[in-house]
Amino acid sequence: MNRLLKFDYIKNTVIEIENSIIDGSYDEYINVDTFIDWWLITELSFNLDSCFNRSCYLVKDRDEKLEMGPVWDFDHAFGNFVMDWGYEYRWCILGEDPEDAYIRTNWYNYLLKDNAFRERAAKRWNEVKDGLVYTALSTIDECYTLIKPSADDNFSRWAILDKVAGYEREDVVNYNTYELQVEYLKNFIITRSEWITNNIELEQ
Repeated sequence: MNRLLKFDYIKNTVIEIENSIIDGSYDEYINVDTFIDWWLITELSFNLDSCFNRSCYLVKDRDEKLEMGPVWDFDHAFGNFVMDWGYEYRWCILGEDPEDAYIRTNWYNYLLKDNAFRERAAKRWNEVKDGLVYTALSTIDECYTLIKPSADDNFSRWAILDKVAGYEREDVVNYNTYELQVEYLKNFIITRSEWITNNIELEQ
C-alpha cells in the first residue's frame, strides 16, 4: 500500500471510529477496556498533556479494534503544571468548545456521557484503585532513598527550590525541600484517588 492509500485508510478509519463514539455504537470499533484503563491512569495522574492535546497515543492493527495507549509524557502530571489548579474537583479529560481552550471537546466527552461506558469504568476503578494507589505510594517510598543523592546534587547545582521553574504551579515555592516535594506528590495521589472514587459513578 502506497503512502497516500495508507493516509486515506487511517483518515477514513479514524472518522468512522469518531462517528461511532459520538453516536454510541463504539463497542464495535474500539477496545473499550484499553480506553478505560488509559482514562483511569490519565485521571489519577491528572495528565493534561495526554488529554487529546499533545501526547496522546493510539494503536490499531489491521482488522482489529482501536486501542488507547500507551500512556505517555508525565512531566506535567501529578500537580506539576500551572494549569492543574482545581484537580480535586474536576475531570481533566473533559474538553470545552472554545477554540482557545487548552483541552478541546474530545472522544471522552461523549464516552463519559454513555451509561454503559461509565458503569464499566466505575467497576474497573473499584477493582484496581487500591492496587494503583498502593503501588504508586510504595514505589515513591522505595525510590526516595535511591533518588535522594541525585536530588541533593540537583538542588545544589540549580537554585530552584524557592521559585517557580518552567510551567510549575505557583504554590511549588511552599515545597522547598526534597522531603516536602515527595510528601506533596503522595498527598496528590491520595487526594486525587479519593475524588475519583466519590465522582466516577455520578452523571456529568
